[in-house]
Amino acid sequence: MPLTSTEFLAILDTPECERALVILQAHGSTFTTFSASQNFIKKVLELNDKGDVKGVAALAKIANVANSTKRDVEEVLFESEQQAIEGDEIEKFFRMFDNENHRGRLFILVGETGVGKTTAAITRYPHLPVINGSKLYDPYTLCYHLDESTSGNLAPQVTPFLNAMINGGAVILDEFTEFPTETLMFLQGLTDEKPTTVIGKEVVRISPTFKILATMNPHSETDERQALGDALLGRAYGYVMELTDEIIMQRLHVSARWLEHVRKLYTFVAASGMEDVRDLNYRHYQHFAEEGIWQMKFVFCVNSKNNIAVWKKVRQTGEFDNIVKIIEDEMATARKVAQ
Repeated sequence: MPLTSTEFLAILDTPECERALVILQAHGSTFTTFSASQNFIKKVLELNDKGDVKGVAALAKIANVANSTKRDVEEVLFESEQQAIEGDEIEKFFRMFDNENHRGRLFILVGETGVGKTTAAITRYPHLPVINGSKLYDPYTLCYHLDESTSGNLAPQVTPFLNAMINGGAVILDEFTEFPTETLMFLQGLTDEKPTTVIGKEVVRISPTFKILATMNPHSETDERQALGDALLGRAYGYVMELTDEIIMQRLHVSARWLEHVRKLYTFVAASGMEDVRDLNYRHYQHFAEEGIWQMKFVFCVNSKNNIAVWKKVRQTGEFDNIVKIIEDEMATARKVAQ
């Protein structure tokens, strides 16, 4: 919780805070009722006394985030520490994938929509071929495509996937669970430690350096995509990327208060008799931030005729209007700051 004005003034008057304030100001930050906690002040002084300039600069950025988003600095500090841990873990995951001597052939980045798993994979490996999951990719299509041969006639040509399998290298399979069952079964056969596989009538030797980096959303009850079987998952090494409030706020330039009241409105409407209610994901928040909260009607009503009548009834309540006003005011403030 932010400090009261009385508490803030009392802390500002202490020698520790006065000293820490000078340090923060040198790094382009300051204290407000959201960032002047005793623990945070202590951390600033400790890192400064150790001569850790980078550490102090990082704390100054955390104070700026707390001040601008009107969130308690301890909450922002905790998220920053968690992100540092996660950053180390995903680096370990990528190093494991890079290790040619690692026995694994299938590595999976898991995360809900908008968390940035595909971006992370492509950014890390910009030169790897990317194959987007589709029901059109049966095992044969994954390995061969029809193209003009040297004789001028159409003939099966090796795809980047099969080329990597035979000659060594890696491929990125995006939206892994979108591939058809027979293709996933084919991939399952490739991801054990067998040296060869059969494609049609041909026995193909699998390169020891062949690897697959896949991305996928975690399965949910309302997800039409199939969940991966235990046999395939048992052969995989993975990392789960989490979508945090900090990621949503930074990418969409919204405040913690905006996010809080969008969820409050969604919960209020959902509890008013809505059918087929689904969890909000990053794309929903993106649409609300870019186009307006009126897009929430589409989210609720697209899957149920009954929900249209419920929305109309809820829309007439004073509580609905009050929450919407807060959301719109927060969005208007964020746009002014961005300008």
